[in-house]
This record gives sequence, C-alpha cells and structure tokens, in this order.
Amino acid sequence: MNVLTTVLARAGSRGLANKHTRVLCNRPLIEYSIDQAKEWAGQHIVVCSDDLEVQLLAGRKLDSMMRCAVIGRPEYVSRDDTPKMATLRYAVKEMERIQCVEYDCIIDLDACNPLRTKEHIQGAFDLWREHNFACVYSVVESRRSPYWNIVEFDEGTESYRRVKIKYGLSRQEFPQTWDQNNSIFVYRASWLKDESKKTALDGFSMPFIMPPWSFVDIDDEVGFHVCEALMKRYILKKEEP
Repeated sequence: MNVLTTVLARAGSRGLANKHTRVLCNRPLIEYSIDQAKEWAGQHIVVCSDDLEVQLLAGRKLDSMMRCAVIGRPEYVSRDDTPKMATLRYAVKEMERIQCVEYDCIIDLDACNPLRTKEHIQGAFDLWREHNFACVYSVVESRRSPYWNIVEFDEGTESYRRVKIKYGLSRQEFPQTWDQNNSIFVYRASWLKDESKKTALDGFSMPFIMPPWSFVDIDDEVGFHVCEALMKRYILKKEEP
C-alpha cells in the first residue's frame, strides 16, 4: 500500500501572523508536524506551503530523505477562501507526478494542531485500514454541549435566546457530541480525488476519538498559549490525564 503523509501550511494567517514559524516550546510550530510525519511514516512525506521560510525549514528537516518533497503552493490554492481539500488534492497530484507513484491512502496532519503522537496517527490509520472508510477524522469529546450553550440573536424580538433544539430542556436528555479537532485526517485516495467531495464527512466516514487535551486548533494568541501549556504537560513530558 502506498501511503502519503501531507503537511499543509498557508502563509498570511489573519488570526495569528506567521504562526507556522512562530516558536512553540523552543521550536517552530511547523516542526512538530514534520517530525511527527517523519517519526510515523519515514518516507512519502510532502510539505506544501507558499511561505518561503516554511519551505526552507521543511527542506532542512527532510533533506536527504527519500520520497519526501517540499513544494510551493500556487496562489489559486492559497487564498483565504480556498477549501483545504482543494489544496490537499493539489499536493497529492504534484507528489504523484514527482514520485511517479499512485497513492492508496493520504494522511493529513494539520500544522495548526501539534497535540498528537505517532500512536494517535497509527490508531487513526488502523481504524481506516480495518474498515476501508472514505475518511477517518479526529475528534475530541465536546467540553460543553452545543445543545445547551449556543445562543443566537432573534431579529424579530431583538433579543438573544437559546438555539431551538428538538430535545427536552434537561441537559441529561441531550445526546453525546464530539468536536472535530482537525488534527488527523486519513483519506482513501480514490475518494479524495473526487472533486464533488467537499468535506471529510461527505462519504462513509468515521471519527477517531483523541484525548481531551488535543482539542486546540491554533488560530489566535489565546489558542497558541493554551497549546503551549498543553504541549509541555502532555507531549513533552509524556504525561497522561
């Protein structure tokens, strides 16, 4: 089976400038995802970015490694409104062209959530391989029920109210929910290449449940500092809750 591990990093984040090269626990943020890809896969890794500093850093990390590449990210897949899956398809197509190979499985490690280990990646891959899902995507248990905590503004009454739900008023009646933490995606390559698929949940997909401390997706200062604290406790010190 040919498996490709991808790390995508777009320049120009509005929420947190230069976040991919910002130092998190003494290392640039992007390094964690690259090293996790190396530790798990060892080969068939591609880093796709329109950020020159990210390209240079990734090039040093992957230097001399066979079947690994750092590729640029054209403007048409680097805009604010570009769906991630479009960029992912571009990276896969380029890597297949460069390596002259057709991939069966794509594992995407999100560069903005480094709170994972090779065991998490392996677990998601094993779940995908066992059941041949279109996609396995990582989640964490919801810290707060969306059925109880979401309010909206009602223009008719000009007031705020809880979003209407089909369940009762007791929190005990609400179903259990999970939040996507966008850390790990495992795709069947043939399904991913179908451009009619817009999200990871557009096919026969299954969530892979990760620990509650892996919920942070860095996109602002608060997320960065929360991630830094969790990284020190659960990844660098190898502690478990």
